[in-house]
Amino acid sequence: MAKRGGVQKPGKAAQKKAATPALSTKKETSFSLSALAESCKKKWFLPTLAYDTILVIILALIGALFLRFIDTVAFQLEALFATIVASGGDSAAFTQQIDRLWKVIATLFILMVALLLLIWSYFKAKTYSTILKKKLELRNYGLFVALTLVWWMLILFIFTLIIKLVKPVSISPLVATNEVAAFMDGFMSLFVSHRIIFFLTVLIISHITLVLSYYFIKEEHVSALASAWEYGILRFKPFLLPYLAIIIAGILFALITEFVLAVPGGLSIFILLLVGYVSWGRSLLVTVLERLGQ
Repeated sequence: MAKRGGVQKPGKAAQKKAATPALSTKKETSFSLSALAESCKKKWFLPTLAYDTILVIILALIGALFLRFIDTVAFQLEALFATIVASGGDSAAFTQQIDRLWKVIATLFILMVALLLLIWSYFKAKTYSTILKKKLELRNYGLFVALTLVWWMLILFIFTLIIKLVKPVSISPLVATNEVAAFMDGFMSLFVSHRIIFFLTVLIISHITLVLSYYFIKEEHVSALASAWEYGILRFKPFLLPYLAIIIAGILFALITEFVLAVPGGLSIFILLLVGYVSWGRSLLVTVLERLGQ
């Protein structure tokens, strides 16, 4: 009830409601140092770390099998060529055999990429579903596969465009006649001669990938594009401290890499540490997204 001759004083509920926006704004624009430790205490951190480890093991096995197949093909080609030369036969048979093998390799490569797409999409969708405490349904998984495919094609286009604009010095000019080999040569040349551009591109793509994946699993709709743009790009300020921590940790990690690889089983230890580092970095950024969504 209002007092006589005065202005009505707002109640406690109204005062609390009026103070809410200020608290929310502070929460959305700050990321304290204590939050760095908090990100590793999330209940989803260890399960998502396990998903990352399993994914890396599966990718390593697929890559090893593919490389072994390539070695087998190369050995067969060398044996066939030696037989033709020793018998003084026509090299046309050798050329035909090469054409057949290239078709087999191309087919196998396409199948391998399709398999990698399905496996990668599953573990990433499972990771963000675990973070968001959502059940991964078949429909959402299929949509996530489609999103991943489109995004991979866009990443390929981005790197192709950068390579054409920067024109890095070729490592092996002999591969210029093959488009796929020329792209790989340009990609590696970009890494060797323009590392700042390369790492900035990888960092930007990784950030967009994380934000887009998070909101796609969260909203299960094309509106995730708008949310990713708003919270991942327009509201980038809260990500500055986490990225600073990630960069500092990355520098320290690079400094100990040589010592880790020097010990017995160093490669396996290095891979596990790298997976842990990536998972930790993702947990920092996801913590920011969780706070922005509150």
